[in-house]
Amino acid sequence: MNALGRYAWRETRRRPGRAALAFLGVVLGVASMVAISLSTRAAKDAYRTMYASLGGRATLEVVAEGLGGIDAEAGEALARVPGIEAVVPVVLGQAALVSPGPRGPVLVLGIDPARDRAARDLTVVEGAPVGAPDVAHVLASFARTQGLRVGSSLRLMTPSGLVDVGVAGLVESAALSAAGGGGLVVSLPTAQRWFGLAGRWNAAQLVPGPGVDEAALTAAVRATLPAGLRVQRAVARAAIAESSLRSAEQGLSAVSLMSLVAALFVIWNAFSLNLAERRRSLATIRALGATRAQVARALLVEAALLGVGGAVVGVLAGIAGSRLLALGIQAMLGAALPAPEIPAGPLLLAFVLGPATTLLATLAPARRAARRDPLGDLLGAPETTSSRASHRTGVVGLVLLVLALGMSLGFRGGVLGPAFIAPGMALGLLGAALAFPLLLPWLRGVVVRLLAPVVGPAGRLGLRQVVARPVHTTLSSTVLFLAVAAGVGMGNEILGGVEDVRDWSRRTLVHDWIVRATMPESGTMVTAPIPEALGDELRRMDAVAYVDEMRFIPALAGDVPVIVLARTFEPGRPLRLDFHQTLGGAPPTALGPGEIIVGTALAGRLRLEPGGELTLSTRRGPRTFRVIATSTEYTAGGQAVYVSLPTAVEAFGAGGADAFMIRAHAGRSEEAGRQIGVLTAREGLLLQSHGEFQALVAGKVNGLVALLWTSLAAVFVVASLGVVNTLTMNVLEQTRHIGVLRAVAMTRGQVRTMVLAQALAMAAMALLPGALVGTGISLLMNAAVEPLRGFPVEFRLSPGLVLGCLGVALCIAVAAGLVPAWRAARLPVVTALPRD
Repeated sequence: MNALGRYAWRETRRRPGRAALAFLGVVLGVASMVAISLSTRAAKDAYRTMYASLGGRATLEVVAEGLGGIDAEAGEALARVPGIEAVVPVVLGQAALVSPGPRGPVLVLGIDPARDRAARDLTVVEGAPVGAPDVAHVLASFARTQGLRVGSSLRLMTPSGLVDVGVAGLVESAALSAAGGGGLVVSLPTAQRWFGLAGRWNAAQLVPGPGVDEAALTAAVRATLPAGLRVQRAVARAAIAESSLRSAEQGLSAVSLMSLVAALFVIWNAFSLNLAERRRSLATIRALGATRAQVARALLVEAALLGVGGAVVGVLAGIAGSRLLALGIQAMLGAALPAPEIPAGPLLLAFVLGPATTLLATLAPARRAARRDPLGDLLGAPETTSSRASHRTGVVGLVLLVLALGMSLGFRGGVLGPAFIAPGMALGLLGAALAFPLLLPWLRGVVVRLLAPVVGPAGRLGLRQVVARPVHTTLSSTVLFLAVAAGVGMGNEILGGVEDVRDWSRRTLVHDWIVRATMPESGTMVTAPIPEALGDELRRMDAVAYVDEMRFIPALAGDVPVIVLARTFEPGRPLRLDFHQTLGGAPPTALGPGEIIVGTALAGRLRLEPGGELTLSTRRGPRTFRVIATSTEYTAGGQAVYVSLPTAVEAFGAGGADAFMIRAHAGRSEEAGRQIGVLTAREGLLLQSHGEFQALVAGKVNGLVALLWTSLAAVFVVASLGVVNTLTMNVLEQTRHIGVLRAVAMTRGQVRTMVLAQALAMAAMALLPGALVGTGISLLMNAAVEPLRGFPVEFRLSPGLVLGCLGVALCIAVAAGLVPAWRAARLPVVTALPRD
C-alpha cells in the first residue's frame, strides 16, 4: 500500500463514526435489495422446483386441457414417438386431510410402480412395497409431523367423497418433498377412483432418451396429439403463480431501489462531511507535493474499501432478512415455501452495487476535495459551496425527472413492460433528490425566519449554524426529503391498492357462508375438490336460499396461462361482480354458453374489450368465446375469466366443486349456519362465515402491506443516519464556540436546544417538498401500474399518511439530534475553550 493509501486507511480508523455511517448506508441499501430479491425469487422458484421435481427425470408432460383425462390409447401413441424413452402415467391431485388433524391439503400421487421407476425414485423406508390397492404410502417427513406410522389410518376428503385409507408404508421422495406439506403415494387405480378418472390419467410424463433435443421432441409430440391434449415442460404449471406474485414483486423491488437511492445520499453526506473535517489534513498533503489526482484516487480507494465491506455485511444481512420476508410471502400465498436459496446472480449484483454506490456517491466530494485551495484550507477558510456545481447537479436531477415522467407514459401506453416500473420510480426519486438543493437557499431563509421566534435565543444560535454550513445541512435535508417522498409516494399507492381490494371483496363476496375442503393457494388456486352431490344436500336445507358452486380450472388463452372461474349465478339477479366495462352499458344478468367475462388485468394484457373474442384451449380443441364484460378481479393476479358452470363442464370436463357459496333466506343466516355445520362436521369440511372470510382476505392483504411497510422503514432508518452524521459533525466543529458560550453562562439545556434547533430546521426544510414530491410519485405510480391492473383506481391522497410520514421524519430528525445534543451539553468547558 502506498503512502496515500496508508493515509486513507489511517484517517478512516481515526474517524470510525464517519466511516460507520457510510458503511451502514451501504449495508442497509444492499441488505434490502438482497432480501427482497431472494425472497421473491424463492417464492417463484418454489413452484418451479415443485413441478419440476414432481416430474423427476421426465422433463416434458402431456396434460389434458382443463380437468379432462388422457386414455391409454393416447399413451400408446406417445410411446411410438421417436426420442421418448418412457411414458409414465400419473394421477396428480389434491385431497383434504380430515383426520388426524390439523386439516390441510395433501398432494396425492397415483402411480403404476412398474412404469414409474423410469421417471422418479421412490424409496420405501418402512412397510410394504408401493402398489397395493386402497392403501397409501406416506411421505416420511409428513408422517413424523402427523404422528403416523405403518398401520395408522387416514381420513381424506376427495372429489368422490370421504375415504378412509390405511398407511401401508413410509417413503422418501425428492418429488413429494419439493411439493411441501403432506404427500401420499397410492396405486394408479386408487387415485383414478378418488378423482373420477376411470381408466384415465391426468398427466403423461415423458422421459426423453439420452441426447434428445427437447425442442425437437416437443414439436414431434405436439404433432401426434389429438385435440384437448397439450405438451409442456413440467415447470409450465408455475406460470400462473408467477403472475399472482407480479404486483407484490414490483412493489417490493421499488422499495428496495428507493432504499438504495437513500443510501447513496447518506454515503454522499458522510463523505462530504468527513472531507470537510479533514480539509486542513488534505491541504497539508497537497502542500507537501501530492497532486490532485493522487488525493482523489486515495479518497476513492477509501470509499471502495468501505463499499466492499458494506456489501459483504449487507449481503449477509440480506440473506437473513430474506428468510423473514419469505415467511411473509408464504402467509400471503397460503403455500409452504422453502428457505430462500442463495444464487450467484443477485449476490454478484449486490457485490457490484455496494462499491459502485460508494464510488458514485464519493466521486463529487473527492473531486471537490482534491480541487480545493490548499492555502485557504490551511488558514481556516470558511465552508463554501459552488453555485455552479449545484446548478449542474440540479439540472441533471430535472433531466432524470423528465425521463421518469416519460417512462411513466411508456408504461401507460404499453411501450415499456412491468419490469421497468421499479427502476422508473427510483429514477424519479433520484432526480427529485438531485433537483431538491436548487430550492434550499430559499427554503433555508424561510425556515430560519419561521423558527426563529419559536426556538428562543439558544435555538437562534443553532439556526445560524444551518445558514453558515450549507453543505452540511443540504445533504441531510436531502436524505430526509427522500424518506418523506418515498414514504408518501409508496405508502399512498399501497393504501390505495389495499382499499381497492377491500372494496372489491365487499362488493363481490357477499355470500353468508362458504363450504370448502381446504383454502386454495393464492398463487395457483389449487385446492382439494369436494363432491358435487353435497351441493344438492345444501340446497335442500330450508334456511338456505341459494347455493353458488365454484370451480378453479387452469387453462390457456393462446400461450397465456389463466384461471377459469367456473360458477353458477343466482338466477334472475344481476351477476355479483365488480364490472368495469359491459356490453351495451348494462350489467349482464346471465352468462350464456359462448360468453365470457374477463378480469381487467388479463383484458389489459390481451387488449380485450366487451364485444371482442377470446380463444381458450378446451378438451375439444380451441374454442372462441365472446367477451360480454370486463370485471375487477384479484384472483390469480387478475389472470382470470368467468364462464358458467355448465359451459365449463362441457368445455373443460369440470367435475367436483372447489367451493359452495351459500346465501340464507332473509333473517335466517344463523339458522342456516347451524344446519350447514351439521353437514360439514359429518363430511370433514371447512365452514366459513362471511365475516371470517372477509377477515381472511384482510389478513392476506395486511400481510403484503406489512412486508412493504417493513421494507419502506429501511428508507427512514437510512435517513436518520444522515441527520446523526451532520449534527455530530456540527457539534465537533462548534466545540470551541460551545466552550465560549458555556463560559459566559449558557446552560447545558440551552446547548441542547441549540443543537436540536438545527435538527428541527433540517427537517422543516425537507417536509413540505418531500410531501409534494411524494404525492407526485404516487400519481405517477397510480398511472404506471394501471396496465397491470387493467382498470384505473381513483387517486386518493391519504391525509393521515402524509401527516404520519411528516411526523416520523420530524421525530427521526429530533431523535437523531439527541445524542449529538447530549454530547455537546456534556463538553467540559475547559476542554472546549480555545487554547491559543
